[in-house]
Amino acid sequence: MQHYYVIIPVCCAIVAIIACLINRRWLPVSVQMLLIEAALSIASDITSIMNPNHTNIIFNIFMLLDTLLLILASTSLQGSNIKYKLKKFCLLAFSCVWLASVAVFGINTFANFAFAVGGLCVTLDYLYTVFLNETGDDRKLAIPVRMLGFALILYHCGTFTFFIALPSLMNDSTPEYILDINTWLDSIKYLLIAASFYLFKRYHQPSQIRLDGK
Repeated sequence: MQHYYVIIPVCCAIVAIIACLINRRWLPVSVQMLLIEAALSIASDITSIMNPNHTNIIFNIFMLLDTLLLILASTSLQGSNIKYKLKKFCLLAFSCVWLASVAVFGINTFANFAFAVGGLCVTLDYLYTVFLNETGDDRKLAIPVRMLGFALILYHCGTFTFFIALPSLMNDSTPEYILDINTWLDSIKYLLIAASFYLFKRYHQPSQIRLDGK
């Protein structure tokens, strides 16, 4: 199946969307932004197949929107006085690097460095989010947040390592399944996100929680 590397993640993203819609009542407000992120992921994958000559443009634009949405999605899960400083730093750092990459190399060239910085920012943001929920007085959401954080940290740490090693892997002796690691990490990410949505329902946190985390 020629486009399996797109079909599998798309199917997993659909599972996450369905899980979000079913459990939306129990999801913190900002976490529901992951519904938009999954929909954008599906749209970018399908659009890249339909427009193979513009794949880098599509992925660069998706990278920008995806990273911003993922960082903002953790807002309701953070209840610290320094949360806005860390979040603003991550958003500003990634946006500046993305803009610089596009300005220097053009929108038609995949912004590898921006991708790496974005992954690092998302990883830091969710490590901090998990830490807050594991050490706070109210640990009601600790388990679903742990699952959500693990999904995003696993994906971004895995893809970051993969893209760093990619140049040395591009040879005839490398098994094809190694080159498909991004497909599997992306698919696992959405399945784990879907599982976290069900955990939010289990530990029952109404969506009326405000964005300021109070």
